[in-house]
This record gives sequence, C-alpha cells and structure tokens, in this order.
Amino acid sequence: MNKRYLGIAISTFIMCFFLLLLGPLDHFYHGFYEEEVDINLISDEERIGLAQVTDPTCEITFSPQKNHFAGFEIFLTSQNPEIGGTLKATITNDKGKIVDTEKIDLGEVYDSTWYKVFTKAKLKQGKKYILTFDVAEGANIPTFIQVSEDYLQKEYIKGNALVSFAYSEPTFSFQDKVIISLAVIALWLFVVSLFMNKELIKKYMRVVSCFLILSCSLTWIYMYNSIDSKNTSFDGYQVDSEGLVSGMIASDRDGVRFTDKTKSGYGLGWYYDYLGRVDNYEREFLTDDSWYKGYHRSEHMVVINTNVYTATVAKPGNYIRFANGEECQIVNSTDDGNNILITLQSDRLLSYLRNGGLAKAVFLDANHNEIPKGFLVAYESQYGLHGKIFKRIARHLDEEDVITNLHLICSLLTAMVFALVVILIAKKYNYLLAACFFATFLLSPWVTNFARNLYWVEFTWFAPMAVGLICLLKLESKKWRIGCYIAAFLTITIKCLCGYEYISVIMMGLISFMLVEFFNALIKKDSELSKLLFKAIFIIGIAALLGFIAAILIHAPIKGDGSIIAGIKNIIKEDVLRRTSGTNLNDFESENWPAMNASVWETYSRYFHFSTQVITGIDGNLFAALCIIPLGIFGYDYRAKKEINYRQIFMYIVFFLTSISWFCLAKNHSYIHVHMNYVLWYFGFVQVCLYIIINRIVKFKSNLGE
Repeated sequence: MNKRYLGIAISTFIMCFFLLLLGPLDHFYHGFYEEEVDINLISDEERIGLAQVTDPTCEITFSPQKNHFAGFEIFLTSQNPEIGGTLKATITNDKGKIVDTEKIDLGEVYDSTWYKVFTKAKLKQGKKYILTFDVAEGANIPTFIQVSEDYLQKEYIKGNALVSFAYSEPTFSFQDKVIISLAVIALWLFVVSLFMNKELIKKYMRVVSCFLILSCSLTWIYMYNSIDSKNTSFDGYQVDSEGLVSGMIASDRDGVRFTDKTKSGYGLGWYYDYLGRVDNYEREFLTDDSWYKGYHRSEHMVVINTNVYTATVAKPGNYIRFANGEECQIVNSTDDGNNILITLQSDRLLSYLRNGGLAKAVFLDANHNEIPKGFLVAYESQYGLHGKIFKRIARHLDEEDVITNLHLICSLLTAMVFALVVILIAKKYNYLLAACFFATFLLSPWVTNFARNLYWVEFTWFAPMAVGLICLLKLESKKWRIGCYIAAFLTITIKCLCGYEYISVIMMGLISFMLVEFFNALIKKDSELSKLLFKAIFIIGIAALLGFIAAILIHAPIKGDGSIIAGIKNIIKEDVLRRTSGTNLNDFESENWPAMNASVWETYSRYFHFSTQVITGIDGNLFAALCIIPLGIFGYDYRAKKEINYRQIFMYIVFFLTSISWFCLAKNHSYIHVHMNYVLWYFGFVQVCLYIIINRIVKFKSNLGE
C-alpha cells in the first residue's frame, strides 16, 4: 500500500511540476525577436539630431512590455569598424544596482546598420531600468540618431536615442500548451490507474485517459494539419464563411451594431471597414514604391479599400483621427474602383511609424463627431447562435489571438465529440470498427478542414450521432432513453440555430446505428428488441423534428420582422427552396439556374469524383472502388458460403443513405457546393467501407494462419 501511495504521489508531483513549467512559469522560450525601425521611413524633420553614445542625452530609461527580455538593437552612425574599440552597455535598475553589463566589439559593428546586443539579465515586465553606454578610451566614439517620441517603442520612459528592444518568444503557443497539458493529464490518469486496486475506478480512469488522448490527437491535427501534406487547402479553407463570425467579433470590438435594428437578433453578419470585408484572409494596407502600409511615402495621402462603408465616409470635409491623436481634414478623395486615395491637410508628412496603423484610425464628420468604424450587414439565412456565443467569448480574449483561440475551442469540442463516438462504438461493437472511425476522423482532409471552422462548428454535426449511440447502449433503461430524447431535441435545435446545412444527414446520423440494430433485430426475429428499437427511433426522431421546428420558430420572427408566419414563408422561399428542388426559376438569379435545372442523378454523380485523397494514403480515384469492394464481399459470401453478415449489409445501406440524403434532398445546394460537400461521405459511410474491407482481410489472414 505504501508503494501504491508513493507511486501516486510521485506521478502527481511530476505532472504538476511539468504543468507549472509549461504554464504559469512559462519556462520554455527561445529566440531574439524585435521590430526594427526602418530608418528610411523617418523623415529629416522627425530626426532631432545626432549625439555621441557617451552623451548624457543618450541615457535611456525604459520598462519591458513583455516577459523574457532578450536584449536590444543599436543603430550607430559615424562608426568605423577598422578603428575598433569596445562599447560597454550597462543596465541598472531603478535603485541604481547594475543588473547587466555587455561589452560590444566595435570592430564587428558596421556603420548605419542595426546590431543585436544579447543580455542574460532577467528583466521584469513593468519594472523601470536605465540603459547607458560608455566607450573604452582611445576608441572611435560612434553616435546615435535621436528621433521624436512618435518613433520610439512603448518601452521608452525617457530618452530619444533610437534603440530597438527585443524579447524571446514562448516555445509553445497557448494552443500548444492546452493540448499538451491535456495529454499530460491523460498520461497521468493512466499511470495512476496502475496503482488502483478497485477495478471499477481503474476502468473509469482509463476510459477518461483514452478519451483525452483521442481528443488531444485529433485536436492537434485539426489545429495544425500536421499529417496530410497534400491537404494544401487547410490554411484558407472556408475563411470566407468564417468571416461571418470574425466580422461579428470585429464589429463588437469596434462598437458597431446593425444599422437596421430589426436585424439585431441575428448572430452573423458581414462587416466592412477600411480594408474591405472582414474575414480571416490576411488583410493589409497597400505597400509598394509609393505607399507604405496605406501611407504615401512623399505626399499627404492615405489609401483605403473601396467598399460600402468607406464610400460613404471618405468624403471631403470629413476628418481622420490617427492612432497618435492627430486629426487631418480630407481635402480630396478619388475612387479607382478598388481603392480610395485620400488627400489630407497636414503640416507634416504622415507615416505609419509616427501616426500608427490605419486600422486604428477613425473617421470624423465635419463637426468632429466620430463616425462608426465600420458597417455591418446581417446574414439572414440562419439565426447565428454560434456567432452570438463566439462574440461574447472573444470579449475576454486578446485581440491578436482571438481567432486562433476560438479555433482551439472548436477543434477541441469537435475532437471530444469524435472521441466520444469512437469510445461508444468500441463499447457497442468492436475495436476494429472504432479504429476505422477514429482513423477516418484523424486522416480525412475534409473532416480536418471543417473541424476548427467558426462558421461550420463541425462538433454540432456529430453530437446527435453520439446521442443516438448512447441511447442504443442504454436502450433497456427508460431514464436513459428519456435523457437521450431530450438531448436529441437540444442538439438538433442547437445545430439548426447554427445553420440548417446538412440537417438531413445529421438527423439520419442521430438514428443510423439504431436503424442498423432495428433491421438486424427484424432479421433475427427478435420481436421484443425490434419493438423497443422502433419505439426509441420513433420518439427520438420526433424529438429531433421538434428541435428543427423550435429553431425555425426562433429564427422566423427575426426573418419576418416580428411575424412568425411571414418569417416561415421567407425561410421556405429564400432558404429552403433555394437549396432544394421545386423552385420557380423566375424567383432567383440566373447564376442559380444550372443547379435548379440539374437532375438529382446528375448532382449525386458528381460526388464520386474526389478532388482530394479519401483519407491520407488513399487516393481519391479509389473512392469508387472503396464503395464497390464491400458489395463484392457481400456477393462472394452469399455465393460461396451461403453466409450473410446482415449487420454489415445494414451498416453499408444505412450509412450510404445517410450520406446521400443531402445530395438528393438539397439538390441545388449540393450541385453548387461540390467544393465542400464531400465531407458528407464521412458520416459513417467511408468508415463502414473501410471496416468491411479490413475485417475481411483480418479474417483471411486468420484463416491462413490456421
């Protein structure tokens, strides 16, 4: 018993110590990162002058703005490396104590170039320090450029000598730390389970450990796509759709609301600012020979994107207030179709270094009243629950990392839902089928691309499948069945409030495994089980349908400007009919006519020509073979052995129908969105095909061994 407690204590100590190093102590960091000032961007009028490094005016009082201070860079003029000598840099704290002294060989420092000076001193963020310089006697004395405070970094408290401060960066990002921490906790749970003598506790600890390991593995792939090098679309996949969420986050940060208050109930929208429509593509202000980050290099001008917002505010007579507080009146604006060139009244040249980034500037009207920073257009095809939630979460996150951290949340939730599905399948069926599901979730480029997306919130697609599996496992318990009915209602409602796309597949996924077992029970003539399954399928199906209706009733009043009836009519006309058949071509733009004219067969046939690998290592051209081989196995079993594995046949049929249901029912949507709807094959069909094939190979090898 002492050994058992000792083992638990030691493993717990190691885990906690590592987590402290990884998290609060932030022990792992590296590099020398700085933001060098481009000297060419500092105009002559902004250069106060030159001063020898030993001059008292070159003394710099500064305060580190971040942890892991790594050193600084100096830019010396009047420097002759051939003369050489030693420059001594001394850092003292606010009490006059020397905390570091660095000697710089001037023979290695070239004139008018930045030179890196490393320090091993542990300077603390927010504390005050003084940096002074001294030159050995007889050496050449170089000079510093002294500039106005507009060009100095935030670290400066006193002094004008141009120096750039540098920091080490954490080796692991916040997202890495979360995933690694969960993996460490999972490993700890497994180790501790080895010391447990109660089998039930040991079992549950290992299940939780397995759940976390599966979740961590999937989350890492969904965040970084670190296995499939051929999945080149990962980084920018569906960022235009994701812009509906990031736009809401940006508008909330800027304090911009829907102009039409009747649209205030929507959670998604397109947001327009100086750079155009907000999305997760890299957006930058113009930089070329004439412009630098939106500022003209030689004239009093700035350039911004042309869009529905800027076209209304970039007018002569209005003002722009820059990040440094300077206000300039607009003299003239010219729209070339892509950008608006704005001429401003100013006594001195405007620049990025002095005035700050244009993204932080604001427009003022002729009376100096601040104009909203952007224009928000509601996305009315759905309620947008996820947009509302992510917007509120984003308020508590750093602006520069907000999208990445939300990606982590989405990836982790998706991974946890998949891990739960895999564990439930292993418990209900076998490890091979569970492994096929896990491998597909891990290696599918389509599942990976959607997993972290803030618009698609993939975890809402598969949560109902997990509910259906739980209901199947706990079928004999009335309490569990009722709980699953409620969970089915909630998961479908939440999914529909986050968008109606793929809803037929998702609702089929809810009952897919139950349908397989129902048909299998009928074949086995197990009337009691088949009746119970039929009852459960019927009730959980009704619950799912009620969830769909509930979402419609929440969405409809907003869509219909307060009228539920009008809203439902609009949803049917603008959202349902546009995606399905039975539409009037006169009600839609000509660009939609090919999809509306296409047959269901034509649409369905398009999805057998994969544009990617099916999963990593299996070429897309093999998808048709992957579908056909199980049929050959079924036929061979019947002809040669007169044996039929009905459960596998029902799995194949049910999951095939589940996947194609959207292709057929939402024919118009599927015809247009071929670039993304391949993901529907992964609602069990690809997994079942792999399982049938691999299971046959395993049996064949076993027979050979005998």
